[in-house]
Amino acid sequence: DLLITNQLLYQLSYNSQDLNEASYYRCLGNYGQIIKNLAHLFVIWPSSVFEMIQKLFLSDRIQYFFNNFRLSSAKFVKNLYIFMITVHNYSMDAENANAKNILIIHGPNLNLLGVREPEIYGGNTLQDINRNLSRLTENTGVRLDFFQSNAESALIDRVQQTMHDGTNFIIINPAAYTHTSIALRDALAAVKLPFIELHLSNIYSRESFRQRSYFSDLAIGVISGLGAKGYELALRYAMTSD
Repeated sequence: DLLITNQLLYQLSYNSQDLNEASYYRCLGNYGQIIKNLAHLFVIWPSSVFEMIQKLFLSDRIQYFFNNFRLSSAKFVKNLYIFMITVHNYSMDAENANAKNILIIHGPNLNLLGVREPEIYGGNTLQDINRNLSRLTENTGVRLDFFQSNAESALIDRVQQTMHDGTNFIIINPAAYTHTSIALRDALAAVKLPFIELHLSNIYSRESFRQRSYFSDLAIGVISGLGAKGYELALRYAMTSD
């Protein structure tokens, strides 16, 4: 509805400079569609949007719109278009401010999922896992960022980046670095973000060298041995945690 309304307003604002009788009534018909769309938007928008609109009425731009309410149809529609764009911009700002940003980090060799020892790590590819997680966040206000690297330094750099990019939560499968990387552990400790340590296989039922983790005592939780389902469980927790 917002897209349709914007399109109608755009057309009207540029096509109604010199209105003859026929185009005038066409303009009124389109204006009726605009009002219908706006009414629907105000029904489905959450209460926070109404608070946002209250703030809008204090802005010079919206005051200009109301001061010119009685102008010609062409100018009125232009002002209505300005109003709608301003509402949309405020809505986008509010959405960005309230969005929860979750970083999913995949460690070394996870790019080979689906072909690497599927009897241990399962048949899902990394793309399958990421796609499923993205579906879970549709229409939720949660934003996901996926990162995979085989290089320890790149993983550390990405963790450090969260100090400045608005990340709220990290889900990390350190893979083989679980048992070796003090540097990656130190990066997670430094950024002080809540994170879940995740493993596709049950590391505690495997070789002894895989049963040592440099991350578990820092993590708010550890999911191990549930395959790709573990990512879903971790994400559901991250989405609902404060």
